Amino acid sequence: MKFLQAVRLDSSDAALYKREGAAEEGEWLVAGGHAVCDIASGEHFFPQCRCASSFVALANGRRCTIAEIADIDLATLAAHIETLAQYFLDSLGAPSREAALRVAKEEVRYTADLCETFSPEIWITVARTLNDTGDAVQEHYRAYDRLMIGTHKL
Repeated sequence: MKFLQAVRLDSSDAALYKREGAAEEGEWLVAGGHAVCDIASGEHFFPQCRCASSFVALANGRRCTIAEIADIDLATLAAHIETLAQYFLDSLGAPSREAALRVAKEEVRYTADLCETFSPEIWITVARTLNDTGDAVQEHYRAYDRLMIGTHKL
């Protein structure tokens, strides 16, 4: 199986995501559909949240612009569901553990399914836009070959 990990090329994410924080290199991420503002109305949780172009860290909601497709085992994937559910309870005020687990399972499953469409070690970005009728958000992903300098990841 595959999942998303944060890529930090430089300090730009730290500057972009000052309010919620930038995900650390290698931190596990989800696609982040649960954390998208109302793009149609232009309403945002806070100015310049950049939810239309970022991934979200599992444990703390920090954001990331570039994600890498990484291999993952089933035990770690199951732990991701628990971690994300706990974040929903502690930080987002989920109404119950059952509700938090249900949404966490959906978000983790969506992210894992998305990752299966890419090769490992590919970097991806996301752009969220409204569909033609303006009633749903569409996610568009761009894939990039991972940059290498010698044997070290850039």
